[in-house]
Amino acid sequence: MSHYTNISIIELLENEEISMERLVSVIIPVYNKKDYLKRSVYSIINQDYSALEIIIIDDGSTDGSSNLCDHFGMIDNRIRVVHSENRGVSSARNTGINLAKGFYIAFFDADDEAESNWISKLVNNIEEKSAQLSICSVQKEDMEGNKISVHGFDDDKVYKLNQFHELLDKEFFSALWDKLYVASVIKENFLKFDEKTSIWEDLLFNLEYILKLNAFSKIVCSHEILYHYKYNPQGLSKKYNKWQYASGEIKKKIDAIEMLIGLHGSSMFYSKRCCEWCNVELNYIWNNDNLLISNKIKQISSLCKTYEYEIMLASNKFAKEESFIHRFVLRRRKTLLIVLYLFAQSTKQKLRKG
Repeated sequence: MSHYTNISIIELLENEEISMERLVSVIIPVYNKKDYLKRSVYSIINQDYSALEIIIIDDGSTDGSSNLCDHFGMIDNRIRVVHSENRGVSSARNTGINLAKGFYIAFFDADDEAESNWISKLVNNIEEKSAQLSICSVQKEDMEGNKISVHGFDDDKVYKLNQFHELLDKEFFSALWDKLYVASVIKENFLKFDEKTSIWEDLLFNLEYILKLNAFSKIVCSHEILYHYKYNPQGLSKKYNKWQYASGEIKKKIDAIEMLIGLHGSSMFYSKRCCEWCNVELNYIWNNDNLLISNKIKQISSLCKTYEYEIMLASNKFAKEESFIHRFVLRRRKTLLIVLYLFAQSTKQKLRKG
């Protein structure tokens, strides 16, 4: 049976040996995660770092998760449970930020797991190096715990702010849960998650956080795997379907990213985002049953003339990851050829499903 420390936030703050600067607020949004919630939350309760404020935001769950959240609130006084209507994960995280009293803030997903030293290691690193952001390595696993891949660092390293693009190009700012943030940077700059979108909200939050740091700030990175990200293909499939019908929203995000950090076409990171948008846009146009074929041809022709399309064709990601036929067709810029190719791909997919 799992063990827990029954110690309240008030007791932590009154304990002279633990200063307010050491308190970490862990924000956990929950929506219909009953099957994984017990395992996940216990991995936070059992952290070897006791100065925690655990904020669970139940985002209108309908599967019994709400009762389980209340159970956690009763067994550990460090846990605060808030029930709300279903407004999405960004709204839940914003609620958590508003409630957080810690010097540091960490975000945790309700179906993932953390090593028992997840928080203590992140705190030690950020304080030893006088850094403003702490990042750890992550193990990607399926829902049964089978290892898939590692996203992390070969060794421990401290990056100066002017080295930020090195981390950006390696996709270290697309997630929240491998990081420890300084709460004052978030609160004093009124940083929030965009509640109107479900696309790249984590990335934009991280970029805005970085942009609020001063020129002498540091980012400390650890090679230790402290977080276990649970890969759920079903959930990702649903998310991709959302992307197909939100290409305009993705385009706005690309523009926002470029505006935020002043990237240009030579940036690997920016090129990847352009590739994602172009592929989503092509699939959206082709799969939109409300469009006549003549309108599809016009829209594809317009897409081929965009700046983002130019960046995609020039990018290494496009050259390495797409098939020869895919690259050949898109580089020819012949609209009819692209339409025929998309038709063939769509037919193949339908035959496979059949």
